[in-house]
Amino acid sequence: MASVASAAGYAVASLPLGYADFNGRAWGVNAVAGPGGEEKLLELMSAWEVTFTEGRKAPPQLAT
Repeated sequence: MASVASAAGYAVASLPLGYADFNGRAWGVNAVAGPGGEEKLLELMSAWEVTFTEGRKAPPQLAT
């Protein structure tokens, strides 16, 4: 969906949630804003980082 939105000219932000327990892969969600919505995406990303701090740690493969 992010590639379709970006091809249409919309801003897309990737928001991390964490890592999968079974394979260590990163996962999260994408937020899409319409034309001129970059400021709202930046506000969302700032609030997301404060709320979901566990998404900002090193991948399990690098920890060992």
